[in-house]
Amino acid sequence: MQDLQGAKKHMRRKICLVATVPVTVKAFLLPHIKKLVPEYDVTVVTNCSKKEFLDMGLPENVRCKSIPFVRKPHPGYDAVCLVELCFFFWKNSFNIVHSFMPKTGLLSMTAARLAKIPLRIHTFTGQVWVTRKGPARWLLKMGDRFIASQACFALTDSRSQRSFLLKERVIKPSSSTVLLKGSISGVNAQRFFPDRKMRTRIRKDFFIAQKDVVFLFLGRLKQDKGILELGKAFARLQQTRKNIHLLIAGSDEESLQAHPLFNRMQNVYFVGHTQMPEQYMNAADIFCLPSRREGFGSVILEAACVGIPVVASRIYGITDAVVEGKTGLLHTPGDVNDLCRCMKIFLENPGLRLTMGAAARHRAVADFSEDSVTDALLHFYRWCNRIDKKEDHS
Repeated sequence: MQDLQGAKKHMRRKICLVATVPVTVKAFLLPHIKKLVPEYDVTVVTNCSKKEFLDMGLPENVRCKSIPFVRKPHPGYDAVCLVELCFFFWKNSFNIVHSFMPKTGLLSMTAARLAKIPLRIHTFTGQVWVTRKGPARWLLKMGDRFIASQACFALTDSRSQRSFLLKERVIKPSSSTVLLKGSISGVNAQRFFPDRKMRTRIRKDFFIAQKDVVFLFLGRLKQDKGILELGKAFARLQQTRKNIHLLIAGSDEESLQAHPLFNRMQNVYFVGHTQMPEQYMNAADIFCLPSRREGFGSVILEAACVGIPVVASRIYGITDAVVEGKTGLLHTPGDVNDLCRCMKIFLENPGLRLTMGAAARHRAVADFSEDSVTDALLHFYRWCNRIDKKEDHS
């Protein structure tokens, strides 16, 4: 009996998930990992300390390998990481290597190909080069093409992103797909839901009256996320309305809080990185994402699940997360006037906020539940395994 159990354990297929930083693992991959553990031997590769490894909340039988990835191009660090990945993949003989984010995609798909890993999968979650011009755009785009050429399969977290990448000839129709209706991990409706007590408490913390209107941005604070455009649009609204507020939550990667635009504004609150986004979503009335590039915009689903509508830019990725005119309003990317117009519509129509917020929650729960997306990824892996038995992908 022990020999039989040992043989079954030995037959379990091994999967390695690779992400640049541990926050990606915790925020997006943890639900998938929990679903995979009963069926696969799971290893996570990321750049993390022992404390960060414990904070990720991984199941006990999941292994973690720390490799010193850096986000920006760095030939020295990147070469070291590539060699270390090659050796690690070769030593462990994984059946599947699945990468997320551009840098880890470039390194791990290359290393997995060199190590002859049979199934290599990369998930595209947005393209940095969309907002670039000249040689930088071309070079970054070629990087994505190379990732796709080394992978056996490419996943995109939205249908519109897949269409864009097909048009740009980055990926191929035969080796790319989208799970269900999109999203990297779906939304957890048990965590994100309307909570009146939470709304009251957070507003009291900021001395915001319950009848006042609160706009919210939540994400990395970068110019290509539209933070400055949002600030300008909010400043215009303040010229006629004083009982409005703007919450900005997220890591300030470009020191935007110190920008002169915000120094002279009232009722704007920078709260930094948060591990409890649902609190600020419950405190808000309208969610704003005036980004210039997104793969999908998972944070929109979270806000929708809390029951608030969204004002967002009309770009690929976001158009999958928002049904324009039903769950939110879309504006021309980078256009402060159009952004202000959409914000004003919600500001002056509380009934419309409630109607669209309810529709947004219904759609998020029905079409993008965490369980359905994780099940879809598990089925995709099983399909890949069946294909691997028939063909040699190395």
